[in-house]
Amino acid sequence: MPTTSFQEKLLALSALKPGERGRIAFLHYGGGLRQRLLDLGFLPETEVTALWRSPSGDPQAYLVRGTVIALRREEGAQIIVKQKGEEGDLEAAQTFPR
Repeated sequence: MPTTSFQEKLLALSALKPGERGRIAFLHYGGGLRQRLLDLGFLPETEVTALWRSPSGDPQAYLVRGTVIALRREEGAQIIVKQKGEEGDLEAAQTFPR
């Protein structure tokens, strides 16, 4: 995976496991869907926490700016996040019921 000089790796939002966090790097979307995601809070440098996945693995819920948002895997694959080489914050994932 690509890394930055700060030991941060870039990966798709959909690759985050429940409890892991990342910061939005960029969106591979254009047009209306890009604008909708920006309106929902998927802005550059915004912290996102993966909360849980449905039993089938799709969709997955994310905590973004205090709001829980569910995205399909293919939508999350187009959102690139930066992640430090640390474990996620399981406490945030356990805050919301499953």
